[in-house]
Amino acid sequence: MPDPAAREKEQCWRRRTGLEKKLIFGASALGVFALILLLVFYFQKSCDEPQEECNTKSCVKAAAEILEFVDLKADPCHNFYKFACGSFVKNAVKKDNPSPWESTRTLFENEMKALVVDPISVNDTNTHISMKKFYRECMNTTKIEDDENETFMNALNELGGWPMINGSDWKGSDFNWAEWYIKAKKMGLPALGLFHFTKLSPGILRVGGPNLEVVHYNSKKTFRKLMRGISEAFSASEDSDDYNQLFKLVDTFYDHRYELHTMFDDDDEHEIDDDEEQEANDDDDDDDAEETTEPKTIANLTEICPNVPWLHILNNISGNSSQFDDSSKVFYSNSLMEKYCLKLDSLLKDVKPEVFANFYIWTIITNAHKYMTKDVRRVYEDIESEESDRFQVCYDSIDESFKYVKETVYIRRKTFPKVRNDLFEMIRIIKELFIERLKKCDWMDETSRAKAIKKAKAIEHMVGADDFLYDVEKFDRILGFDNFNFTSDNIFKMYMELLLKQDHTFFAKLDEDDEDDWPSFFDNAVEVNAFFLPSANAMIIPAPILTSIFYNWKFPAFMNYGAMGSTVGHELTHGFTQSSREFEGEDWWTNTTEERYTKKIKCIIDEYESIPFRYRLNGTMTLEENIADFVGADVGYEAYKTWVNIHSPEKKLAGVPLTPEQIYWVQTATNFCFRKLDDNSVDYEEKDEHGIPAFRVQGPARHSLHFAEAFNCPVGSFMNPKEKCVIL
Repeated sequence: MPDPAAREKEQCWRRRTGLEKKLIFGASALGVFALILLLVFYFQKSCDEPQEECNTKSCVKAAAEILEFVDLKADPCHNFYKFACGSFVKNAVKKDNPSPWESTRTLFENEMKALVVDPISVNDTNTHISMKKFYRECMNTTKIEDDENETFMNALNELGGWPMINGSDWKGSDFNWAEWYIKAKKMGLPALGLFHFTKLSPGILRVGGPNLEVVHYNSKKTFRKLMRGISEAFSASEDSDDYNQLFKLVDTFYDHRYELHTMFDDDDEHEIDDDEEQEANDDDDDDDAEETTEPKTIANLTEICPNVPWLHILNNISGNSSQFDDSSKVFYSNSLMEKYCLKLDSLLKDVKPEVFANFYIWTIITNAHKYMTKDVRRVYEDIESEESDRFQVCYDSIDESFKYVKETVYIRRKTFPKVRNDLFEMIRIIKELFIERLKKCDWMDETSRAKAIKKAKAIEHMVGADDFLYDVEKFDRILGFDNFNFTSDNIFKMYMELLLKQDHTFFAKLDEDDEDDWPSFFDNAVEVNAFFLPSANAMIIPAPILTSIFYNWKFPAFMNYGAMGSTVGHELTHGFTQSSREFEGEDWWTNTTEERYTKKIKCIIDEYESIPFRYRLNGTMTLEENIADFVGADVGYEAYKTWVNIHSPEKKLAGVPLTPEQIYWVQTATNFCFRKLDDNSVDYEEKDEHGIPAFRVQGPARHSLHFAEAFNCPVGSFMNPKEKCVIL
């Protein structure tokens, strides 16, 4: 039996007019459509949540930096270099900035200067404060002029006076060259001794003649002019016999400067005035070549040079009265030492004491004139064409007096724990991805592959420096500034205190091993670059490159991985190209691997050499750098995606119509943006082992496995060729 309710509904529908039926159908359809839109909006919002815009202060700054480079009107699938660098190139001349590398180097130099010239801060270490105080007092020329060299003259009076000033009042009978030198060194005065001491190896002191490098001038005429100027500055008498004898003594030292300076050193860079002196020195070298190179003792040295109180001198200037005895190890040349000691004995007998005293004092002035009055400084500026800009003088003096201090502070501040931990994670991720690539590498046979993986796992890395540099107390001792504080704000006294500390530190560390080559370490540690050391199988990320476009710990990871991640991948790749074939003392490439590699790399050579340019490009010369660029960009991208999986997707940058993935690729390019400003400016398109900037940007992206997807570049477009050159 039919349902009455159903029959009623059917009759009701039949009674509807055609218009009513259409309206009902339309309303129903609109309802369904609205529901669909609501669902789409809901799911779209849910999918887009990680892509919400970031408008924090750091993100705004990051966005502004990106917009300084990109030309959003350019087609990234047609010309990615123009897209990534268009705005930078357009404004390069106006901003006087040919390349981000140049601006990064300039920023680094300015940051280093700021560490010296900025006011003292509560965050400064004790040594950093001392460095700033020294600079501040060096710059205070008004205070230096007010002193009128009184501090210097008081120090000389404590020593026994200055014959050229005191004249007949100077007591020559009281002068003893050894005691005078000891007292000067104990006071911290920079007197040039008749001998100088350096460290040969732990526990072995190298003994040499006077270190004439600090008073090495081109001619006797220059000597005389300089000394006459000093005499005038101090109103000393030029007519005395002592003054003329002083010239003769200086001439004597000058005549033998080469022999004395190189007596025990390996430095042969000093010029010789005439052939006879050169031949004489060649003869000395021949004689010395027959001698043993084994260290000797102070007792042996005393036999050759009996008139020099060796133990008395060393135990006094070292600050340790019992550090040396007759059995202490020393190194010197028998023949040269014997000749020099005979010459010295003759000089000490023939030359009046006041002449030696005048010579000593003249060397003090030569070393300390930067901290004396303007009339003294001007003599040296005129003779030596010295820098007269006071800032530069005082800034350079920091490098001399506080060696490596500002570099150490810079490294610590740029690579604090947050930065190091972030970069350690980045390197770890990239190394793991790199190993996976090695496992799939089609040009390595199994033998080479196994050794390559072993090599990759063994790669060491350093960000900023090793851990010991971050131990302030320990590293201050390494640099020789432990427990050091100035007791005066007079620049001349401060200089004396520094020299005394340096002398005592030298002797205190004589027996210690010198495992680290600090000059080389700091040369590399403050370079605006990153590099791979094949000999050490290590990758280094110096602090200065963690600046500007390369890395900013406050910026999103897609920016840091694009710039620094691709750089890390680049440097790691250098460990696996042909120039790094040696590992653990053997060549890890087999003949088969080499043959396959030669075939594999042909595509990248051909690609580079096919570029129309103002000269023919050499794809072989730039091969290894181009390979590193290709691999680095791709593995860096994969590392970023791995980072996202570990952490979380990142927000877009407000005001920048690009996805994080697209900005990653822009960041692989920005440090290569370049425009030559004029004929005299730097040119990054000159021939060298690196590819031209445009290729370094487009080559890796064009042959990437990921770039085209990020920018939706159609297959066959310039930036997404059908055939890609993939090396690793």
